[in-house]
Amino acid sequence: MTDQQIQTRKTKELIKTIMKKKGYKYEDLAKALKVSVPTIKRILNKEELSMERFFAILAWLGLNHAQFAKLAEEYRKEEFAGYSEEQERFLLEHPDHHYFLAELMDGYSPQQLAKRFNLNPYSLQKYLF
Repeated sequence: MTDQQIQTRKTKELIKTIMKKKGYKYEDLAKALKVSVPTIKRILNKEELSMERFFAILAWLGLNHAQFAKLAEEYRKEEFAGYSEEQERFLLEHPDHHYFLAELMDGYSPQQLAKRFNLNPYSLQKYLF
């Protein structure tokens, strides 16, 4: 997974977190963007997030880019809460490992992640270590 893909995933996670805190549902966003709920699910999960849609979502959330960037920094700090300095440094230097860990914590099994990211048994063991 590239750094850009990781950043996109984190952006989508933060959008979903903000929506949840504000009590918004996918249906609300779908109505605002004039698309279907399945389209919103694709946008916030598998599909690429275009800049046009990103800024439309920010406007709907009542945020500008600077406000979103500030929230992203706060979210990043929360994300690393509970890790030792050494662990945090490692995860910052190896975003692919951080992404793998986040997926594990989201409930995916190591076998699911190996299949999803095309990891051989040796690579899977390395990530798990």
